[in-house]
Amino acid sequence: MIVLAAAMLMAGSAAGPVAPSQERNALGRCLSNFVHQKLMDKMDAAAFRAAAKVGCANEQTAFRNAWVAYDVAMKTRRSEAEQNADGQIEDYLQNSTDTYVSTTNPPAPRSASPSPVTPASSTTPPHP
Repeated sequence: MIVLAAAMLMAGSAAGPVAPSQERNALGRCLSNFVHQKLMDKMDAAAFRAAAKVGCANEQTAFRNAWVAYDVAMKTRRSEAEQNADGQIEDYLQNSTDTYVSTTNPPAPRSASPSPVTPASSTTPPHP
């Protein structure tokens, strides 16, 4: 009797779906490699983003499919699961684009504009 109850408990507590970490890592690696490959091209942000979408399309598709399947298995509506996956992919693309732009276009150094010098006579009261 105890063995039957334990077996039923173990069967009922089977592991749930596992998040698609392999696909997520593959997408991240692809985009990271893409950033490094395109550093010398000096593209603007829009051109880089468009190229990254094409360059990592297989990884994006694999991640999207795996994430939607995971989310649906977690009882999320398919339309919401698709939006979740698309949002995550957009985040990855935006982060990669930001990294690329900041690496290829470092911020201009702040110019050291001279401080206006006020003559001491105009700020110091006269001595009697």
